[in-house]
Amino acid sequence: MNTNFSDRAHSAFISSIGNKFKVVAVVFFFITTHCFSQIDFTKLPNSKLAVQHILDSAMVSKYFVTAGDARTILNKPAFVKDSSYKFSSGILRYTINYVATYVDSTSKGALYFGFEQYKDTAASNEIYRFMKMQHTTSGTIKQLKDLGDEAYMQYDVLNQPFIIVVKENRIFKFCIYYLADKDTYNSLLKVAKRVVTQH
Repeated sequence: MNTNFSDRAHSAFISSIGNKFKVVAVVFFFITTHCFSQIDFTKLPNSKLAVQHILDSAMVSKYFVTAGDARTILNKPAFVKDSSYKFSSGILRYTINYVATYVDSTSKGALYFGFEQYKDTAASNEIYRFMKMQHTTSGTIKQLKDLGDEAYMQYDVLNQPFIIVVKENRIFKFCIYYLADKDTYNSLLKVAKRVVTQH
């Protein structure tokens, strides 16, 4: 399932059709290219909103955590260890794991990013509340301000930060492994704010 396409090609496609059939054609274009956008077009009040929201940010990988972000957060050269996406039962899940280039035990470091997009905000908020409850019972959490609709951070037993954010129908997860210094956490938080703002 390939979700990479040229913005220029998409613009050309849009401009090549009449305004009267723009929304229908764009929807058809995304369906035929296997888009897994969760926007319910039938509930949008007008065609202008449909055009604005049809280019779902979940389709654009540059809006996620990049290799450059991983290098900044880990403060070491890093590469993608693995990544995956899955769309099932109306839920889109995307994960990517970066690891620092290993030289010796002092160079260890890893970064996990997870993205989940649900059918609506009720579903995402239910999942968020469940995770928050689980983390509250297993340790201390810290509420984070100015990040999505709601967010919190928890340190595990190794003092590794784990950030979870809910925004509308989406949940974002950021976690660092093996590194636990203040600068690393601040870099992670900065990237998290940028990523969430772009969606």
